[in-house]
Amino acid sequence: MKKLRFLSLSLILPLLVLTSNAQGKPSQQTLKMLETYLNNARTFTADFEQIDSNGKLSHGKFYLSRPGKLRLQYTDPTPLTITADGQFLIHHDPSTKEITTMAISETPAEFILRQNISFDEGITVIQFQEEGNSYKVTLARSNAAETGTLTLKFSKKPLHLVQWIVIDSQGLDTTVNLMNLKSNTKIDQNLFVFQEVSP
Repeated sequence: MKKLRFLSLSLILPLLVLTSNAQGKPSQQTLKMLETYLNNARTFTADFEQIDSNGKLSHGKFYLSRPGKLRLQYTDPTPLTITADGQFLIHHDPSTKEITTMAISETPAEFILRQNISFDEGITVIQFQEEGNSYKVTLARSNAAETGTLTLKFSKKPLHLVQWIVIDSQGLDTTVNLMNLKSNTKIDQNLFVFQEVSP
């Protein structure tokens, strides 16, 4: 299977347990609040912009339906799709007809696609920052010591997921900013069924 390259959309890359010390330690109350927020949001929709390690900017639409369902629909500059169907993550580039498939369990997408989200089940909080109107929580998979990290950023008031950042095993970072985020709206489940579309 061809190695993932542009699956930079940070959910697709596995996580690395870093040895650096956390810059802050969140209270259990704060972590519980963030867990509750994520668990109460059974669906998300948003517009997104992605900035890769080379500064390349992409835009698209983000859909999530827990457990197990995800769709990232890139609109520009390249019409790509990333679909999670409950079992697999499928990256499709219609311009090249390239399709790459990974088990959800092998990706950081697994964390936010769980039926029940917890920061202490197979996950280590390696960094926590509280800055002005935001929280940042950097996570690593407790049993994966060779790949990358996932940072989730939340606004405080109102409490919303606004960004995620992945640093991969090569130290390359990808940032995804979410706009117009809505939770618990009805989503057509057909969006999570992969269908190959010609350009």
